[in-house]
Amino acid sequence: MTALMLAACASADDHRGSPSPPPDAIAGAGRMFSPADDGSHAWLRAGDTARLLIPDPLAPDPIVEGNAIAFIAVANIAPSGQREWEIRAVRPGKSVIRATGGPRFTLTFEVLP
Repeated sequence: MTALMLAACASADDHRGSPSPPPDAIAGAGRMFSPADDGSHAWLRAGDTARLLIPDPLAPDPIVEGNAIAFIAVANIAPSGQREWEIRAVRPGKSVIRATGGPRFTLTFEVLP
């Protein structure tokens, strides 16, 4: 019984150094974001990906502030009537995506190690 309790304590200790997601943030890994998510605060772990979809094929590229994410345009072979980007968490920190033309929105991403 004591060995089992010690193993459980060691397991809990293994995670103490990992920062917890911010309390107001939503999990972003694998999620599809859109302008409807305006004001969202999402967290990712380094290596996670998410997507951004704007349903306006003529919308300008959003602006990315910060270097915690890579923001990669997805090139669709056939016209789709929308624009899409991959959001890739590359290093711990915070990045903000802002769209100032077309649908206006702001998305904040916090990348944890």
